[in-house]
Amino acid sequence: GYQALTGATTGTYNTALGYQSLGGAIVTGANNVALGRQALYSNTSGSANNAIGYFALSNSTSASFNTSLGYQSLYNLSTGYDNIMLGHIQNTGGNNITTGYNNIMLGYNAGLGTTTSSSNFLNLGNSFFGTLVATSTATTLPTDFSQVRFGIGTSSPWAMLSVNPTNGMTGPAFVVGSSTATNFIVTNAGLAGIGLSAPTYKLDVSGQGHFTGLVDAANFVATSTTVASTFAYN
Repeated sequence: GYQALTGATTGTYNTALGYQSLGGAIVTGANNVALGRQALYSNTSGSANNAIGYFALSNSTSASFNTSLGYQSLYNLSTGYDNIMLGHIQNTGGNNITTGYNNIMLGYNAGLGTTTSSSNFLNLGNSFFGTLVATSTATTLPTDFSQVRFGIGTSSPWAMLSVNPTNGMTGPAFVVGSSTATNFIVTNAGLAGIGLSAPTYKLDVSGQGHFTGLVDAANFVATSTTVASTFAYN
């Protein structure tokens, strides 16, 4: 492409296809692949990047080991590493990641992190988020998952799995089953139901329950008109 790799001096094993791709002032960067107009345009010393798309990784100067696919994907990243981004970036401000590492982002404008330096962050379509296992050079699977968090409706999950219903949401927060055959449900109001789809109490059970330990309550109300209620004397 026109002016592709025009600023290269000592960089090696770089591949550039497209107008001004890797066309800035690359000095020592090596093993980069740039496909698209001004892909990796600002790169000077970053290595082992794969940038495919118009302006993909365009502002990267020394970032390395990143994979970027899509229009302006990882456009803001300057010095981060080991990031994976698939999708189109809408804007260039806000919390679009600039220096973070080990982030995985998928979807339109999914380059957003909790901060511009977010690391070990997962963003799938700006709907499902996670905190990933920290980067490591180990050649075996990790065994410490103490910092792993996943969230639906929240970018800062505080439990290993956090579900945060939003205002205006008409469906329940969590369901096992379907709307006509509900096994377990938690509503947006925090009501839990077993065997029914519309609980009206903190715990609402349709059917029999069995307890092997103490059941402690201020009051017990028996509503059956056909079955006798018996409470053993303590």
